[in-house]
Amino acid sequence: MPRRVWNSGEYYGCQFAHPISPAALSAALLHPEAKSDGTGHDPLNELKELNSEVERLSWKMDNALRRLTRKQA
Repeated sequence: MPRRVWNSGEYYGCQFAHPISPAALSAALLHPEAKSDGTGHDPLNELKELNSEVERLSWKMDNALRRLTRKQA
């Protein structure tokens, strides 16, 4: 458990009561959640999720426009 946590804008950090071993650090860096951009986010996965959301919203907009057009006719 962290002893002290801090943030400065977009950067966060913590201090632990006991040192983290190099082996534990290596294992954490090799974990699938640890991505090369250093943020822990997978940019490709994020884009796929955003694309799905855009498609969903587009579908909702099309349906709303169709209903609106039928009401006005």
